[in-house]
Amino acid sequence: MAGVDYGSSGEKDYSRAAELLPELPREDTGEEWYTSFNQTSVGKRTEVRVKITNKTPITGKLEESRGAFGKVYSVNVEVPGMEGPAPRFALKEYRNEELALSSHQNYVRGRDSGLKVWRTYRLGADGKSVLMSTSNSQEWRVMGDRNTLSAEEVKVFLPIENFEGFLNAYYEQAVKAAEKHIAIGGDVPMFLVNKNKLDFILGDMDQLDKSDSEPQELLPQNLQGMHSRLVVFLEENCPDHDIESYIAESAGHIKKVFGVSVSRYMGGEEF
Repeated sequence: MAGVDYGSSGEKDYSRAAELLPELPREDTGEEWYTSFNQTSVGKRTEVRVKITNKTPITGKLEESRGAFGKVYSVNVEVPGMEGPAPRFALKEYRNEELALSSHQNYVRGRDSGLKVWRTYRLGADGKSVLMSTSNSQEWRVMGDRNTLSAEEVKVFLPIENFEGFLNAYYEQAVKAAEKHIAIGGDVPMFLVNKNKLDFILGDMDQLDKSDSEPQELLPQNLQGMHSRLVVFLEENCPDHDIESYIAESAGHIKKVFGVSVSRYMGGEEF
């Protein structure tokens, strides 16, 4: 599937990004340049400098693109010498450096644990922004529970193809995360939609936090949060369809495979 890839590497903390990146000479062309770094599989950092164009609120409206941690924009990313149309990325501008660095550290931890996260997630040289891929393509669109990571309207068609296969892969992430002491917050999962095909990615790095809980304690929490996220996604995007069978199948899958009972929403009555 286009735009989704994962790797693994040893974790290493970095301080302020601006202190890590050297000043790079460039001509003043009046265009907005963006310098960022990322960590490689051997713990080294890679640096990239790209041109940012067509910066717009990612949902088409600024008020909908502003969250608790910052604002998210859709941007075109151009690399000098690149041929063809500039791909679309997401640029998140955080309220401060601490939030941006925490998000990036969560991403590195999740990637190194084999979780299904963004292929690209690069901390900006300003220390307060992150440039990330969105996995959007001509066929697939990424959605949260109700907002898309693009300005275009996205529809979900029922019946969902191979929903059982989706559930197997989706909840496997809860196990992987718990084994590595990672908590999957309720807003972390995002969904990739291609008509009646459904996939997912763990996309909100702000709540993919390290946990002190033991895996056996953390797993039920991760399963509940992921189930509730899926419930809200179905409710918001399939309002005119019978979604109860899908919700019941999700809860039944968790009970059968993991022996855990979940509620429809966090803190609600169990199925």
